This record gives sequence, structure tokens and C-alpha cells, in this order.
Amino acid sequence: MRRPLAIGLNRTGRLVAAVGCTAVTAILVAFFVMTNLAARSAERPAGLIIGQPDPGVPGEPPGTDLVAAGVDDVARLLGLCSLPLLALVGYLLIRVLRYDGWLDGTRAYVRGAFRTRSADLSRAQLSVGWRTEAAGPGDGRTRYRTPTLDAYEPPARPLRIPLRGQGMAWLPPPQLEALADAIMAGRSAADPAARIATRLRELAADPFAV
Repeated sequence: MRRPLAIGLNRTGRLVAAVGCTAVTAILVAFFVMTNLAARSAERPAGLIIGQPDPGVPGEPPGTDLVAAGVDDVARLLGLCSLPLLALVGYLLIRVLRYDGWLDGTRAYVRGAFRTRSADLSRAQLSVGWRTEAAGPGDGRTRYRTPTLDAYEPPARPLRIPLRGQGMAWLPPPQLEALADAIMAGRSAADPAARIATRLRELAADPFAV
């Protein structure tokens, strides 16, 4: 039975993120097009190389062709600089829209931008970790630590499950209970992982018992 984990954005959050990323993408594309148009309008005459003496054009001040060539180079460089930003915005958009997690039996899944990773919580080596996140605009952003449930099944990398949902202090109590049940499936009370399961149940019963 598949049970969702509220580690990603809800539909409203994803819609807002998609609109924001789309707006930024549109601005970057417009900037790329404008810089290329500017570069074409300022193309240097054929055979003119930066550093050569400017032969000049009758009726124009000396150096006009070199200035145009410099504008051409700058415009093209600015246009190229927008390409990595476009790639970054595209990656962030894909990650925001795809990032999600769920439980299927005792196996936990976390879906990232390009791949989905999983671990069997009833058999994996478990530990509690932390990751630092930031919220708020500009210099007034608040940094806080989010606890994570880390599940390690060699030889795969540890699977990190945030225990704090988007816009909430902790995951909803039923999801914390589901994680605890998955951990204890097939384990005895003497197993070190039982302490983690007990703590998850305590948080589910009393979210303020930090």
C-alpha cells in the first residue's frame, strides 16, 4: 500500500514555483534574444580583427569599426552567460515539480529531479541527521535545521527523508506513525532502530515534544 510523505510542495506551492520559474525563464530567453540581435547589428566588417589598425570608413570617425566589433563581442558574451542560468532554472523547476516521497510497505522512496531512490526501512541501517534550510526573502532569511531519517543499505548511498514537511513543523502524525511501523516491521524492541521508531511515535502523539 502506497502512503504519501509530505516532503515536497503541495499543488499550490508547485504552481507558484512553476509560475516563478517560467517568468524567470522568459526574462532570460528575452535577454538572450536581445543580446544576439544587438550582436548582429554590430557585426564587424569581414576581415577585421581586434588589435588591427582600424582602416576607417569615409565619413565616420576613426575607430568606429573597432567600437562596433567590441560591442559585438560583449553582446555575444552576455548572451552566452544567460545559458547556464537557463539550465539552472530548468533544473530547479524540474526538481521542485518532481520532488516527492512515499512509503510502499516497508520501503521508502524519495524522488529527485532525475531519479528515484529507495531503501527498506525494516532492514536498513538507520540514523538521524540534520540539514540546514533557509526561508524568507533577501538578507532577512531565517536559517533552521531540519531533522532527517537516514537509511543506509550498502552499497547504495544513504536515503535521506526529511521529517519536516513543507510549511509545517513536522510531517503529519499518520506519516510519522507509518515510518515507525515500517522501521519496526521484523525488528525486536532491543534493536537500536527501535529508539528512532519510539521517538517518531512520540512526535506523532505530541509535535511539541522536541
